[in-house]
Amino acid sequence: VWNHVIIGPHASLLADVIADHSVVGNEAILEENVFISDHTKIGKRALLKSNIKIWPRKEIEDGAVLTSSFIWGDRWLRELFTNSRVTGIINLEVSPEFGAKLGAVYSAYLGKGKHVLSSRDTSNAARMINRSLICGFMSSGVHVDDLRIAPIPIVRYQLHLGKEQGGVHVRQSPQDERKVDIIFFDFDGKDLPVNKTKSIERLFMQEDFPRASFREIGKLDFPVRIMESYTEDFLKHINTKAIEQTRFKIVIDYSYGASGLVLPSILGSMDCEVISVNAYLDAHRVYRRWEDFRYGMLQLSNIVNSLKGDIGFLINADAESLTVVDENGKYFSNEYLLLLVTQLYLQIYHPKKIAVPVNAPARIDQMAKAYGTELLKIRADHRSMIEASLNEKAEFVGGTRGGFIFSDFHFASDGMFAMAKIMELMALNKIRLGKLAKTIPVPIMGRKDVPCPWERKGGVMRELIEYSKNQPRELIDGVKIFYNDAWVLVIPDQETPQFHISAEAKSRGRVDKLLSEFEAKILQWQN
Repeated sequence: VWNHVIIGPHASLLADVIADHSVVGNEAILEENVFISDHTKIGKRALLKSNIKIWPRKEIEDGAVLTSSFIWGDRWLRELFTNSRVTGIINLEVSPEFGAKLGAVYSAYLGKGKHVLSSRDTSNAARMINRSLICGFMSSGVHVDDLRIAPIPIVRYQLHLGKEQGGVHVRQSPQDERKVDIIFFDFDGKDLPVNKTKSIERLFMQEDFPRASFREIGKLDFPVRIMESYTEDFLKHINTKAIEQTRFKIVIDYSYGASGLVLPSILGSMDCEVISVNAYLDAHRVYRRWEDFRYGMLQLSNIVNSLKGDIGFLINADAESLTVVDENGKYFSNEYLLLLVTQLYLQIYHPKKIAVPVNAPARIDQMAKAYGTELLKIRADHRSMIEASLNEKAEFVGGTRGGFIFSDFHFASDGMFAMAKIMELMALNKIRLGKLAKTIPVPIMGRKDVPCPWERKGGVMRELIEYSKNQPRELIDGVKIFYNDAWVLVIPDQETPQFHISAEAKSRGRVDKLLSEFEAKILQWQN
């Protein structure tokens, strides 16, 4: 033990080296021959396996299990999964070796002889990790149906048919181009539930999972007619005659994604005039920075304007969500688009029940009430949208991130189907979005992110609940407080050390005041 080292009560060390200014938390266990460099923090009850090295200035989270040397990155989390997703820096935190091990562990959890559906986006990183996962699947005796490049909605659609016992999709992270996401799906296409991800984590950390004998190694197959089956069912659930009669001129930005493999044939059945942008697959352009997105929207707007189009769509690379410009080239925020699509849907279908996130504009409550429709408020995440569609029988589920679920066809967000449905609703209502927008005021909303250390989040939430106990509020997702002319919502982020504050009011000044007020409260409650 070197200089200025702090070792907590009941920590266990055996033939280890702890360098200067490091901290070992209470009840942490370090097996033999662990080398910890300077300025490193080992959390409470963390377990470090034998014969590993930790580079300087690292942090091991409370309760985390570390089985190999920690060189890259700054923080080792106690949990492998974030919801149903494993995310890490390409070739550092998520390497081919990691992928093969994770695939083998997942297959050991499923059991020999089962079938897994695999897919990926167009990036080279996803191709590499997907292949390493397939090696792991097969090594534990699981058979693989590889779709190769496919949009996520089609992966979920195929799994929902019940032919495979699980699925995985690999993509370059839309949040950070250095990272890759490995998304796991259950046998029915839903996100893998927490109880199953915890079981897989335990197997991964214990490194105690069986391999298949040479006679039991899994098979690799490439299914055919998946896209055709999806297309056939897609067209059965769209009023193509109404779209054909309207003869739309539309502009689509495919974002260099996999939707370009299936949408052209669908649109060919609707007699639309289509102008396609970024419709080819490009492994180096899957990730779009904010400035790339803004340029794409400007380009889309200009094309719609110059060619006198009826509407323009930008479909994200995974084909789960979309962004829209109207016939005038005007861009709609996700919240405003939700208002417009909800109004169109209510006018035509008069559904019994619809669902929207807790951070949706307040006007939707009035819309639903006017049509006698039950409005279900849900958490602002995709898993909750899926549950509303399947378990709560909501006929329409609208999101505040550009995703829509039309439950008669798909139980999950599908940007391709949402695009066709918006055109159908416009045709049946005989109106363009720009004209409809003149009848519905733009909601005045705002959002602010406030940093907060992980260990302080619980305290801040307790203070917030205590502060709001005598006020009208909802506790569906975070804490939403209602005022006579406004509301404010505070949600802790599950993945990063911060809170998200959202607000809506009748004036911009009131929104800004609420955001500033609750930002100050969160910073105060941290102390």
